[in-house]
Amino acid sequence: MARESSQEAEYPAARSMAAFVERPVVAEDDFGEMCFRIYDSTQYSYPIHIKWFEKAAGVYGTVNGAWGLVREIDVEHYSVKLVNQDDSRWIRVKDIVSVTK
Repeated sequence: MARESSQEAEYPAARSMAAFVERPVVAEDDFGEMCFRIYDSTQYSYPIHIKWFEKAAGVYGTVNGAWGLVREIDVEHYSVKLVNQDDSRWIRVKDIVSVTK
C-alpha cells in the first residue's frame, strides 16, 4: 500500500478539491463567437464540442464537455439542447465556457 504524504494525511479534502476550478471568465468577443457556432450547429446540422461550468461551491466547480448537435435553443430559459448518440442535455448559455467545431 502506498504511503500518503504528510500533507495529504493532514488535509484529506485537499485531494478532492483539486478537481474544482474557479468559474472561467468568457470575453464578450468569445461569447459572440460561441453563440454564432451554436446557431450554425442548429442551421447546418454539424456537431460541435461544448464545454460548460457546473457550480459546486461558491465560484468553484467543474468544467464538463460533450460533442453533439444543437437541436433546440430555448430563449425563455436561455439554454441549448445538445444531442449526441448517447444522450441529450440542456445547457444554460451562461454556463458555457467554450464552443469548438
